[in-house]
Order: sequence, then structure tokens, then C-alpha cells
Amino acid sequence: MRIKALIFLTIFFFYLSFSLAPGNSQADSKIIVAGDKNFPPVEYLEDNHPKGFNVELWQELSKTMGRTLEIELMPWKDAQKKVLDGEADALTLLGPTEQRRKLYDFSEPWLEFKFVFFVRTGDLTIRNINDLEGKVVGVTEGGYPRQVLESNKKITLRFIANNLEGFRLLQSNIINAVATDQWVGSFTVQKHDIEGVRIVEEPFAANMACIPVKKGNLKLLNEINIGIDKLKEDGTIQQIIDRWSPKQVVFLTKEKITRIIIILSIALSFLIIAAAVFWILSLRKQVESKTALLKESHDSLEKRVEERTSEISKINTKLQTEITERVKAEEALRDTNVQLQSLADRLEEMDENHRRRTAKELHDRTAQNLSAVSINLSMIKLLLSPEEIARVDQRLEDSQELLNDAVMHIRDVMAELHPAILDDYGLMAALRWLGDQFSERMGVHAVVTGEDLSSRLSEKKERAIFRIAQEALMNIAKHAMASEVIVALEEINGSVRLVIWDDGVGFDEEAVKGSKKPHWGLVIMKERIIAVQGKLNVESMPDKGTRIIAELRK
Repeated sequence: MRIKALIFLTIFFFYLSFSLAPGNSQADSKIIVAGDKNFPPVEYLEDNHPKGFNVELWQELSKTMGRTLEIELMPWKDAQKKVLDGEADALTLLGPTEQRRKLYDFSEPWLEFKFVFFVRTGDLTIRNINDLEGKVVGVTEGGYPRQVLESNKKITLRFIANNLEGFRLLQSNIINAVATDQWVGSFTVQKHDIEGVRIVEEPFAANMACIPVKKGNLKLLNEINIGIDKLKEDGTIQQIIDRWSPKQVVFLTKEKITRIIIILSIALSFLIIAAAVFWILSLRKQVESKTALLKESHDSLEKRVEERTSEISKINTKLQTEITERVKAEEALRDTNVQLQSLADRLEEMDENHRRRTAKELHDRTAQNLSAVSINLSMIKLLLSPEEIARVDQRLEDSQELLNDAVMHIRDVMAELHPAILDDYGLMAALRWLGDQFSERMGVHAVVTGEDLSSRLSEKKERAIFRIAQEALMNIAKHAMASEVIVALEEINGSVRLVIWDDGVGFDEEAVKGSKKPHWGLVIMKERIIAVQGKLNVESMPDKGTRIIAELRK
């Protein structure tokens, strides 16, 4: 009996030890990992499903660790908070820094990230980080580039939601560079077919990729390190890296293009010289055989030349007369153009004066009369008995609402005819008002950027810029089918430049130039900028959106 009891106790002890051992409970078998929902190709959501390099790595790592896996991708700040609050076990990936080591324990490194600047192709002034003094650089709010660059007070940082937004702002000349990981940035350029950008090849920072867990969770960290070592040894990590690495993206600078052109020119020159030598040798034989024939033809040609000379003399006299008449016609045309320009200026001035008078008439008469009618209705209501009010109250209320709607509509018409905000507060305030009106009426997100000008423009120039912006937004509303519009006003070396960019359907510039049908929106904008000695440039491609640039001297 004692032996049986001893055996029973031994079995019970081993069972109890096994059932209570760490890692054998249902809770320990599951690992929750939080990450960034918008960091392709490292990790991102596609149709609400996690995808990317880190997702595949964690799927393989969880198999090696013998754990079930739950990956939650969300805004990066929320993901970090979730781990620090104990609601998740680990982040998908994070580069260790001195500040981050106070909050997390990090696994062994297994991949190096190199951080570079992306700039516009034509911008050759930026070669390294020292060339960014006084420039605007786009960074994500929770990313490593921000931590590296924010200590440099000579660089202005602008937060971007993601790399795609940064490249759009870079193409629109709103920022000067985007700071991001070379791998991630190249993937975005390739996936979205971004044009007009290049890499500044010298990395400004590098950081090793590690897996962070909450400070003190050393048991989980040890499991992760063991799993990573196994994935390194069997080549799984390298396979995932190769599968998610973007295809090579070629960024051509002006120097590279020039070098290629020189090499091609030299090769073409050699081919031309060789062809010329062969051609000269063959021509020599032909020349010798035809010299005799040419000599025989010479006498005949001299006679014909004399006859033709007489005819040419008569033709020259006629041509001289035609040239004189054409010069006179051109002078008359120039005078007509001057008169037409003067007439156009006068018509624009008359139009603006008419707008002012109409807006004033609406304010002084119609709006005030409607307000007076509204007051009369209120007074009538006070004079009526309760029984009379009961009969006509609904009609009085309807009439009051109609009057209020009419007054609001008249105010909107007055603002469109001649916005008082332009006279009172200047061009920047008027553009912001115009953007707000556009967003509210059209349901299209409009962003107006820029600062007040150092000094106000003349009334004519301010009005021209405002009307161009108004006409451009009207064209976008009618034709572009855009979801976002950016309006930027900037002052550069004594010039004022207005840039309006949309992400709509765009159009074929060559087809528009060759069309016989006038595109009145573009014609009106060009005439307005010419009237103030400025210039207008329109850039557009099908499915690539449109950018309108109006520039004039102060």
C-alpha cells in the first residue's frame, strides 16, 4: 500500500508541475502583436487584412515558437500605446534608440534600415543633410527620421500621414524633401508610379531592425531571440526579404542623363564617321563617271540660268512689294493687339465695377428691404390675437424662413460678385475663404497653404490672382472629379506664385492645344494673368491630375 501511495503521489506531483509550468496554459500559447497599418511593404492593411514583410516574419516566428498569433495593425502611436499598456505582447518591428530602451526590451537585430532623402529630380542643390538648411522636410510623426532630424533646428519638419502623401507634396513644390527608409520609399515610388523624384544616395541615418517587448518581459524576449536564430539558420528570413524587396528603381539625375547623352553621342558619331567614309569612297567613283556628263550639261545650264535670272528678277520685285505690304499688316496687327488689350483691361475694370455696384445694390436695397419685411412679419405676429395667430402662424413661419433663405442667398451672391474679404483682409484671407466655400459646396477636400504676403499687391493684381483661383476651382468642380485640391500661395524673390493642384482625371495637353474648340476656362485664366504682365503654366496628364501655376512680379 505504501508503494502504491508513493507511486500515486509521484504521478500526481509530475502532473501538477506540468500543468502549472509556464507556457503550458492556453493564455501563454497566444501572442498578440501590434503594428503600423500604413507602412508598406513592411506592414500594411489590404482589404482589412494584415500584409507585408513583418506579417510573414511573425507568421513564421509564431510557428517556430509554438504560439498562436494575432496581428493587429493600427495607427503607429496606438500600436505603441497598446504594448506599453499591456494590451499587446510585442510590436512588429522597431529600431532601438536610447529613449526607446527605457520603455522596451529589444531582440537581437536581424535587418538594417537605411534612411535617405527623396527630392525632386530637377533639384540638384540637395546632396546631403547639410544642404537642407532652411528647407522643409516631410517626416511621419512616429518614425525614426523625425527623432534624427528634430534636433536640427535649421531644418523645418512637416508631418505627413504616409510616404505617398509626402511624394504628392514634393511633386507640388510644397516641401523640399521626404525623409524615409530607402526600401519603403522605393516600394511606394514603384507601386504608385511616382515620377519626378530621385534619391539622395548618401544615407543620413541607419538603424537595426529589432522586435520590442514591454520592459521586463524577458521570458517572451528569450523565445523571440531563439525563434529568430532558427529562422536565420534555415534561410527563412532571407527568403521573406527577397520576396518583399522592391524591384530596382532607377532615379536619373541631370548629370546621369547628360553622361548617357554624351556616351550615346560619341557612339553615334563613330557610326556616322564610318558610314561617311564608306559613302565618300563610293561617291568618288560616281563623281569620276559623271564629271564628263556635268561638263556637257554646263553650257546648257548657263543659257537656262540667264533665262531664269530674268524671271527671278521680276519675282523678287513682286516679293519685295508683298513684304512691304506684310510689314504694314503686321504693324497694323500689333496696333490692333494693343487696342484689344486696352479694351480687355477696360472691360475687366467695367466688369469689376459692375460687380461692385450690383453687390452694393443687393446690400443697400434688396437685402435691407428683405430684412425690413422680416421685421414687419415679426411685428404683424405681435399685433395678431391668439386666435388669428393660430390660423396664420404656420404661413408666417414659412414666410420668415423663405425670407431668411433669400437673405443668405443674396449674401452668397454678393460675396461671389465682389468678396469684401479681399478688400479688407488681403489675398491670403480671400483664398482661405474661397477654399472653405469650395469644400462646403462641392464636398471636395481643399487645403489652402501659405502665409500673408510681406506687402499687399495692387488692387488689379490681387483681383487677377483671386479670379484665377476662382476660375480654376470652378473648372475642377466641373471636370476634374477630384477628391483633394491643394491651393498654395508663396512669395519668392519679389514674385508671387499661386499653385493649384488636384488629383482628378487630368487631360491630354497636346489634345487640348490641337483642339479647335476653345477651352474658355484656360483662356480666361491666361488673359487675366497676361493683363497684369504675368505668366500661366498648366501641367496635366490623364489620370495624373492637373497643376496650374500663375506667377507675377510684385
